[in-house]
Amino acid sequence: MNKINILLMILIFSNSISNAQPWKTIIINDEVSVNFPSLPIKKEIQGKEMYFYRAEDYALMVGVAIKVFSDSSSQLKQQNSGEIKPADTFLSQVINGKIAHGNQILLSTKTVKIGNHIGKEIAYLTSDSKERFCFLLLTKDTLYTFECWYLKKNIKPNEKETFFNSILVKE
Repeated sequence: MNKINILLMILIFSNSISNAQPWKTIIINDEVSVNFPSLPIKKEIQGKEMYFYRAEDYALMVGVAIKVFSDSSSQLKQQNSGEIKPADTFLSQVINGKIAHGNQILLSTKTVKIGNHIGKEIAYLTSDSKERFCFLLLTKDTLYTFECWYLKKNIKPNEKETFFNSILVKE
């Protein structure tokens, strides 16, 4: 083999090894953790804690909004008693605002429970037809938003599933 072929094989091999590296667990707070491909950038924006990671074809984000209810005690009692309507209504309002704000098209929505906590997962298209996914999770009076944005059209990699499936909530 000539040197160019050897270098090409080494490059392909090293790239496949780096893509197979396990994702890193990031502890958001004492309540929630999630995995990222590598260490995200952490910023505070308008009083919200935000985590950002960007690759060539996609971006992952986590947002944390604390004290989202003005009267959280009544909301919590109803949510923990098995009645999910107040939390479900709140999350639906967040989704409606998100979709309306960017003139986006909602493709799907589903309600998900993680332990005693309610969440909603949505898929939507931007005005330029790029797919985006959002998982909203409500714990006590904190709203977590987990976002996976595909930056190019017609990409179907599995980062969204890996990211969303790695969300852990302490009970």
